[in-house]
Amino acid sequence: MNTLFKIMLAGGIGALLWVLFIRAEERELDQYAGGPATDEVVLPSEADTPPQASGETGAAPVPISRADERVTRKPFGILIDPETSPVQPERFRGYHTGTDFEIFPEEAETEVLIRAVCDGTIAVKRDASGYGGVIVEHCELGGETVTVIYGHLMLESVKANAGGRVERGDILGRLGAAGSTDTDGERKHLHLSIHRGEAIDIRGYVSRRADLSQWIDPCLFFCSGTRRAHEPVSSIINHTVPFAVQAPAGAWQDPVFQDGCEETSILMASRLGSAVSFSVEEMKQEIRTLAKLSGELFGTAVDTSAKDTLTLFRKYTGRTDGELLDPATDDEMRSALASGHILIVPMDGQALGNPHFTAPGPETHMLVVTGYDAETGEYITHDPGTRFGDGYRYPKEQLIGAMRDYPTGDHLSIGSAVKRAIVIP
Repeated sequence: MNTLFKIMLAGGIGALLWVLFIRAEERELDQYAGGPATDEVVLPSEADTPPQASGETGAAPVPISRADERVTRKPFGILIDPETSPVQPERFRGYHTGTDFEIFPEEAETEVLIRAVCDGTIAVKRDASGYGGVIVEHCELGGETVTVIYGHLMLESVKANAGGRVERGDILGRLGAAGSTDTDGERKHLHLSIHRGEAIDIRGYVSRRADLSQWIDPCLFFCSGTRRAHEPVSSIINHTVPFAVQAPAGAWQDPVFQDGCEETSILMASRLGSAVSFSVEEMKQEIRTLAKLSGELFGTAVDTSAKDTLTLFRKYTGRTDGELLDPATDDEMRSALASGHILIVPMDGQALGNPHFTAPGPETHMLVVTGYDAETGEYITHDPGTRFGDGYRYPKEQLIGAMRDYPTGDHLSIGSAVKRAIVIP
């Protein structure tokens, strides 16, 4: 074999391997592929204001008309599974990396135009699993290099090709028809996500909440005011949970009930979605059942840490779900509430300043957060430490400031204060 032929053969094999690598990489970045994990959660804070696109004096243009009216089913960060999804039937599972902008009824059979949200370059134009037609644009938003993913587009309507330039406000194309190959069989809607950096990742869902740090909430740019995609249009989130007090009928002299806030919080959380209230006898029986189970598991029914309370919840209910936020932040908690979940939260009861507590209040306490009122800045709770705890409201700063996990045991020394919370789906 002569030298020239060897060079040509090696070059051909190298090119083939490069093509195969690129195609394998593209498949790896499809909607359901796994991805890198991170321990840091970066969700918008209350101080965040809608950023601006690079080089602009005004807000970035919306990708679709009346954008904020369309965020009704799958906002950014919502946890989706086939059983509880707001879209049925559902085939996806995980935390939503983008925002879905729904169509209006009158748009079912009409063209819905999608516009570029920034000045940039088309990096990808292809069919992809879970999307059908997808466009990926490289640009800057809010002074940060990002890739913007436009999903469920009719590719035939997209004039720009990979490598081509588009200007903010340019018509990219139009949405694909419901149930077509352009939407990969999905409903007619726009999935828009913003991924940090230059790497292309078009996953629509990630398995861990922490992985959302790689994406930015699109509603920071494209929804009116300062509303975030993980907050619904309504200013009040409040989930249906029956209330229980840890000392039924005022039986505070009973040691089981004196230290029964963890058990009572579990009892309430286990009935998420139920409108049936507890009877006094039911509260007494179930709190005692939980206390006995706690003693069997941990050797005590006095105090249980957030981690052990989650274990107790799972043992009591026979479920395997629930998630420990460690540490828990205001943003994560409100995101969980907006996703349809509630929270069990350990507290420094004395720092809560509840006027219905016997002064100075419990040093270790646990309650259920059922909702949030964005207008008043208050968390809505079921506080088992008082018969007045049904829907009791704490100012956000007060509740967040009082959050403190504590060790499992009989009023053990707490040490460093760490804010943790249990997410109950």
